[in-house]
Amino acid sequence: MSSMLADLATYSEHVIPDTEATLKKYLDVKYEYLSYCLKLKEMDDEEAEVHQLNENLYRVESGNYEYRLMLRCRQASRQKFVKMRHDVMVKIELLDQKHVRDIAGHLTRYAEAMRDCQKACEEAMSKPANSQIEIDVSTLTLRESESKERRRSAENTIDEAQEAVDLIDVQGSEAPTTNTTSDLLDLDNERSENDKSLINFDFE
Repeated sequence: MSSMLADLATYSEHVIPDTEATLKKYLDVKYEYLSYCLKLKEMDDEEAEVHQLNENLYRVESGNYEYRLMLRCRQASRQKFVKMRHDVMVKIELLDQKHVRDIAGHLTRYAEAMRDCQKACEEAMSKPANSQIEIDVSTLTLRESESKERRRSAENTIDEAQEAVDLIDVQGSEAPTTNTTSDLLDLDNERSENDKSLINFDFE
């Protein structure tokens, strides 16, 4: 695993940046070569235009040194451009081969390493583990007794609340009975008064 990680680090930290730097230099040389080509094309067009007008161009009459200088610069730039293009093509090809060959090999080795690790873990987990565990029995007993005390106090509180609710229900049920008895007595009194009035009416 360490060799694989080292190879990947070299690939990402050195190989790829070096290829990018070479490609940047190649682009600079390419633009330089194209600029010389464009300058020579403009000079050729200028000479053709002056020739059509049957006029003389001072640059041509004075020896055309600028044009010849541009030709030499273009030739030197072309050689440099061809060399840089070859270097870039070689580096890109090597980078592609390394990517296809080495990365695939690294992934294969990584998969094999993960498989071996999983197999070793499975074998280790399948074996019975006889390990001693220290338990403080006194602490467990104290916690159990505390939980029992809390449970008892909670049950007592619930019983007291239930008794209070029952007492309230009994008092509430007695009140309507008293009212009913008093109502019956009032009805009896009214009936007796009515009977007395009827008796008095008969005597009259």
